[in-house]
Amino acid sequence: MTRPLVVAGGGVLWRGAADQPEVAVVHRPRYDDWSLPKGKAKAAEHLIVTAVREVEEETGSVAELGPCLLTTRYRVRVRGKVADKAVTYWSMRHSGGEFAESDEVDELEWLPVRAARRRLTKHSDVTVLDAFVRSAKETRPVVLLRSGRTRSTAVRRDGQPARTLSRRGREQADDLVPVLDRLGVEALRSADSAACTSTLRPYGRAARTPITVDARLGRAAYPEHQREIVKELVEEATRTTTALCGPRSVVADLVGSLGRLGPARPPHDVDLRKGGWWLLHLQAGRVVAHERHEPVR
Repeated sequence: MTRPLVVAGGGVLWRGAADQPEVAVVHRPRYDDWSLPKGKAKAAEHLIVTAVREVEEETGSVAELGPCLLTTRYRVRVRGKVADKAVTYWSMRHSGGEFAESDEVDELEWLPVRAARRRLTKHSDVTVLDAFVRSAKETRPVVLLRSGRTRSTAVRRDGQPARTLSRRGREQADDLVPVLDRLGVEALRSADSAACTSTLRPYGRAARTPITVDARLGRAAYPEHQREIVKELVEEATRTTTALCGPRSVVADLVGSLGRLGPARPPHDVDLRKGGWWLLHLQAGRVVAHERHEPVR
């Protein structure tokens, strides 16, 4: 019989200099242990949202998301039965806020990495901390989206069927709102298609952020403008966080083209399901980490 799976997210919250960071470890009175902040996902909640929410709830800190570190797996007991638990961790930088004691967490300590390794109770948390040490710090995210699920509607002037979001596609667009919010997205770029602009529209409305429609992101126009678009995205990443929605082929090429600028090699398979997206982490104009994310629904 397959055991139930408990899905959770958490983070290594750090502050100070990137080469000598202090990290947050929390004491949980229920277990009388010292751990990294983490918690279970809510229904239909993306793990990035879970991870940032749990870190902020347990530490009081405003957390800026960095690269994904790893996923730990172990067994727990849920209502008297054995279950598998998978916890995915991200690096997160402290950017404000103060700790307040709660029933779940009654103490927080900021410690140098070496001291934190000694304080943590579980070896799995030490493994996560070691991954954090090896990870890039002070990165900026770029989000590359494929539009949500679509359906054919009226015929366009060129004779091709127009594509608009289906009911599932609209749900996927709504699900992106808390994700893009947690990533701190400030700029929205879209190909000139109803499906792409509709995928970004719910977040644009929620964040009061305009969508810049860029005809160069269309399948036909993109090859001619590829280099300038890549250059613009790299420059934008130094001052803001951008989410771009384009056709499948355009997003795939951007993942590969941006990836070749950095030490982190682009994935061999860059394809996405409809409603999926790539999260690239840039540092000094170079891609240092890639993450492929599937739609929640």
